[in-house]
Amino acid sequence: MHAVEHAAGTAKEKVQNVGAKAEEKVEKNKAEAAGKTDKVMAHNDVEKEQAKAAEHQGKAEAKVRKDEKVNQNVAEKEQAKADLNTRKQAADAAYSAPQL
Repeated sequence: MHAVEHAAGTAKEKVQNVGAKAEEKVEKNKAEAAGKTDKVMAHNDVEKEQAKAAEHQGKAEAKVRKDEKVNQNVAEKEQAKADLNTRKQAADAAYSAPQL
């Protein structure tokens, strides 16, 4: 039973990480599209550099958000594992208690 719960937690984490990666790609693509649009609309080199910097910042922020989500998923999995171990220890203690 515990192995099944652990496997389910691992699978859940993997699915959430895939979702976080997909969201990161969408956000990076949005930042890239906005950057290209801003570069085309720029009237001078300074505005083009600002557009490029904004694009890089948007991509970096997307990566940070993805990394935060992945770390949160790991923490949730570890918490679930700890909870499972606590329940297992309580059950083991209950079964090993002397019968009256």
